[in-house]
Amino acid sequence: MNLEINKKRISKRKPSELAKIFAQRLKIEREGQGLSQEDLALKSGLNRNYIGMMERLERIATLNTLEKIAKALDTTVLELLTF
Repeated sequence: MNLEINKKRISKRKPSELAKIFAQRLKIEREGQGLSQEDLALKSGLNRNYIGMMERLERIATLNTLEKIAKALDTTVLELLTF
């Protein structure tokens, strides 16, 4: 039960500005390359649902995930974190 309370607390946190930038850049880069979420998932080795959740700020990417996405999009982590 205590774990359930912690999950609720975490999910209500507001995403940081950096997380918001990443979510926007992820979608812009993906769509700019004509990739669906499924296409990016296959190229990056990630789950399609996870890609969508990051774009909607329902999940925050780890550094390892950022690297996988940057490589799949043929860009840099820095590019995905800046506007």
